[in-house]
Amino acid sequence: MGRKMTVLILLGGLVLVLPPRNVNAAQITDVADAFDGDDVFDANVSVSFFQNYRWAKVTKEFYDTTLGIADGRDLRITETGNHMVIDIELGLYKDLSFNVSLPVSFTEKYGAKFADGVTATNSELYSSWFVGDLGKQPFSSEHAMGIGDMHLGLKWAPFNCERHNEKWWPTWMLYYDVMLPSGSPWDPSKDFYNRFTTSAKKTGIGVGSGNVEMTFGTALSRRFKYFDPYMGFHYTLPILTSRSKINGLVARAMRNNEYYYESKSSTYMRDPDYDDDKYFGRMYDDNDPNKANADPYPSDYDVANDYPHGKPTGCDPRNPSTCEWSDGQIKAMKDNILLPHHFGLVFGTEIIPWEVPDKHQKLAINLNLAAEMFTEGITLNELSDLLNRPTYCEQYTHFEGTFGISIQAAKYVRFNTSVTFGHDTQHFLTYADEASNRYKGPSGEDLPDAYFDKRLDSVGRRVRVAETFLFTWLVTGSVLF
Repeated sequence: MGRKMTVLILLGGLVLVLPPRNVNAAQITDVADAFDGDDVFDANVSVSFFQNYRWAKVTKEFYDTTLGIADGRDLRITETGNHMVIDIELGLYKDLSFNVSLPVSFTEKYGAKFADGVTATNSELYSSWFVGDLGKQPFSSEHAMGIGDMHLGLKWAPFNCERHNEKWWPTWMLYYDVMLPSGSPWDPSKDFYNRFTTSAKKTGIGVGSGNVEMTFGTALSRRFKYFDPYMGFHYTLPILTSRSKINGLVARAMRNNEYYYESKSSTYMRDPDYDDDKYFGRMYDDNDPNKANADPYPSDYDVANDYPHGKPTGCDPRNPSTCEWSDGQIKAMKDNILLPHHFGLVFGTEIIPWEVPDKHQKLAINLNLAAEMFTEGITLNELSDLLNRPTYCEQYTHFEGTFGISIQAAKYVRFNTSVTFGHDTQHFLTYADEASNRYKGPSGEDLPDAYFDKRLDSVGRRVRVAETFLFTWLVTGSVLF
């Protein structure tokens, strides 16, 4: 809280001590308008291309006789993408505009490989029977080229420094944005990946979230000769829809309620996702990759057995159908699915070393710092394609800094380019709480968390992402009517 207050005080100090000047506001608060004196109508069209890179380390908890719970080095993951965004802003009235944003994904790839010194035999994630079904390394997945999730929005500037230049007015802009699930939904279960598959590559996965997101935000800026400081804040509310694959994958996990069991000699698991009717729902010896010794009733099944998503009353391992949650219970658990909310803060300044107002020409340097805070919840993330499903993530914060250059070449033409460096605080990718009494079923019975999996979410078995580094470069061309 103290750091945010310091930013506000510093920005307020700039407003008080620097002399005002009659010029346009920063791009972050710029709003197209209409019916504004001689300016009957404004329309801005921008096309942006950006390329993003992401690197991170994935670790898995394990029990150490000396240290207790420790993190084991496991995987190095990468993410690369090439995207285009088409933005259209139409003026509706004075300082009021309607906005459309259409993203297009050309490539989006995720990769995973063992960290230095790690193999399938000493990897906590791969050698652990808690997971059991991960396949070849290195792993990669390619998301299909296509249109992403469209954004529609409104921007309104109730105060505009150009209109109130004789006073110490900043430009204050309010905006509302809604993301619609227009893209092909990301389905991590597509090209199901496990140790029985012949390829460690998945293709054709969607690029859309399948959800609706509503964002409410505001921004302030004030131009002072060579500087145009600004700040902004926004909050995003996610809404789960039937189009999202999270809905179906959670229901599928609860319906199959994969049974795993540790015998004296080996591990047995139900394998409901393996596409072979002969072995669907049967027990098999985890040490036998060909499942040649599949047996629905191991002789020592009662040594230890458990269900990652809890057991309904009357569950009998000899009859798997008795251990599956009912449709009503699954609906109750799905109704309690929690998606991450997020809110962000940005502050920075444009530096204007050169400008020719009469010719509408300007060179501006943009510097800013931003933070985005995400609450815990079920997400599709860097581990999803590998595990064929979403996971419940811990809360975390994303930080980034941007350096950009804007060139207003003429009245109707502007070019922007920027580079951004980012970092995510380390956080668990598997963080669901068992809390079996948190939710109630149709008959008042206790239900587990909608996506709790004891193999991955229990303390001592959780998966964490750390040492995250992100880099993005962007170029934009705009036509300003």
